[in-house]
Amino acid sequence: MKRFFFKKASLLILCIAVLLPLADLNVNAASSKPKNIILMIGDGMGPNQVAMARASKGSALHMEGMPYKGTSSTSNYFGEVTDSAAGGTALACGIKTKNGAVGITHDSEIVPNLRELFEDKGKKTGLISTVSITDATPAAFGSHVENRSNQSAIAEQFINDHNIDLIMGGGGKNFSADLRNTATQTKGYTLITSKTQMLSTNKTKLLGLFADGNFPYYHDGYTAEIPTLEEMTNKGIETLKSSNTGFFLMVEGGAIDLAGHEGNKNRNIGETLEFDKAVKAALDFAAQDGNTLVVVTADHETGGLKYKETTEEYYFTSGNHTGADVPVFAYGVGASNFKGAMINTDINYKIKKLYDLIPTTTSTKNTTTKSVPKSTSTTKKAPTSTISNSSVSSTSKTDNISGESTENISTSSILGSSSNEVTSTQTSSAATTSNPKPKDNGIMIVIVIIAGVLVLGGGGFVVYKFVLKK
Repeated sequence: MKRFFFKKASLLILCIAVLLPLADLNVNAASSKPKNIILMIGDGMGPNQVAMARASKGSALHMEGMPYKGTSSTSNYFGEVTDSAAGGTALACGIKTKNGAVGITHDSEIVPNLRELFEDKGKKTGLISTVSITDATPAAFGSHVENRSNQSAIAEQFINDHNIDLIMGGGGKNFSADLRNTATQTKGYTLITSKTQMLSTNKTKLLGLFADGNFPYYHDGYTAEIPTLEEMTNKGIETLKSSNTGFFLMVEGGAIDLAGHEGNKNRNIGETLEFDKAVKAALDFAAQDGNTLVVVTADHETGGLKYKETTEEYYFTSGNHTGADVPVFAYGVGASNFKGAMINTDINYKIKKLYDLIPTTTSTKNTTTKSVPKSTSTTKKAPTSTISNSSVSSTSKTDNISGESTENISTSSILGSSSNEVTSTQTSSAATTSNPKPKDNGIMIVIVIIAGVLVLGGGGFVVYKFVLKK
């Protein structure tokens, strides 16, 4: 009898020895709730922008090593090619809207954005960009305006109507002297205007304005006192995590889009690679923290880039945005939700679902902020009918480097598939091994326990009879 139980115990140990290493697999329970969320948006970054940057680097990008991959469609409310305002609003608020509109429905109802929802949950929040921080994409996470060009109103909402803990980017000219005084004297911000100040401060509420307009291109040479996106991301994480309440951080690589409008290969590659360095900073933190979700995507593709990796042939087919699907990458707690084909509003929905934040209605009237500001400038109204598949509305930026980003409506044909598309099924062994796996062992531990029960019960005797006894 002792011999029999000894053999069963030996079998149990054997099962544990075999199964425990498997517990380190990337298993993310769909229902898990991350403490921190880092949403990273490569503005204008389509699959071929990723492929061309990969070829230039000579190895897979860090984002490509993230274990869950998918694609996102990006059209606006009317089925048109989206601009950054509508695309950013889809990601921020989870609704389709008209081009030019920020944080509102196509009929001007205010919809809470992710940052506001997490602020209401007691989490710290932050916005980071390499273009004007009041440009369309970051604006969608911190304001509600009829017209994206009304950047002064966006800046005022950032400071006066919300409690954003960290704001860093360009666009300093949109923050008046009075608004800066309000920020520092009334709202508790520490104003920083250089990389040296950013790296040295230990304050926990920061307003970082490092350029009057957009940052210069990384490829063209960087001013010493303008921080890189990687540096801002590291500082943002360091600052927001200090409260230990959890945080939501949106990070935008905004100039990928600008280079796409120009059809400039080297600038496009440079901005994509710099964005990927910021992704690595987020992944390094998430791997160490073990309770963070990182999602990487784009608001739209810009330039209609075609790229053939085998020959390094490339060409931009458009100077505008296109309707091409954009990649989605996810890592960490809850990352398994972000795989396969989806639409841009799904990304917002999936994040809110992790926190049980799904509203009972599609949109709500905002009762705590001012009415939606009306811009004095004019913009082309969205059409009232769906555009045909042969011709769609698109956009182009007219001020690429230092001024406000504005968008002109034009038309372009929908592009066919590329010779080298990065899809949800594409993986890279080099990238996969470079990123640590999330700390989520619960499922495998349960398997080990069940195996142990079977071994100590009747099932163990069967295995003993056919394995050990032989």
